[in-house]
Amino acid sequence: MGQAWRQDQPGVQEWATFLNTRKNGDYDIARNGWLGDYNDPISFLDMWITNSGNNDAQWSNPEYDKLISQIKTETDTAKRFELMHKAEDMIFDDWMLCPIYYYVDIFVLNTKVENFWSSPLGFKYFMYATVKE
Repeated sequence: MGQAWRQDQPGVQEWATFLNTRKNGDYDIARNGWLGDYNDPISFLDMWITNSGNNDAQWSNPEYDKLISQIKTETDTAKRFELMHKAEDMIFDDWMLCPIYYYVDIFVLNTKVENFWSSPLGFKYFMYATVKE
């Protein structure tokens, strides 16, 4: 079930209906979630450019679009991250997006397991893991 609110019809909708409601922009506020496709902030930022297939907010800011293009060609890592922070500030200054929840990755691992690794994207790697006696 998804949640999309309009002033005249607040409430919960069946998932397929909700996806259409959100894609069509027929709401005042709606829930959305995103998991990074790869370990880089641009995975979250480039979805908000004008006419992006993921931009269900239908937000458009030409200055933001230009900044994202600049970020994608920037080779200096420090400058690139500075620009991504600026892009994030633009999103929040326009009140287009308001994060209220961040996904967490909770798991239990026996203390006898060594060389286990969990990636920032949540993938679990046991190929080098061993169990100490």
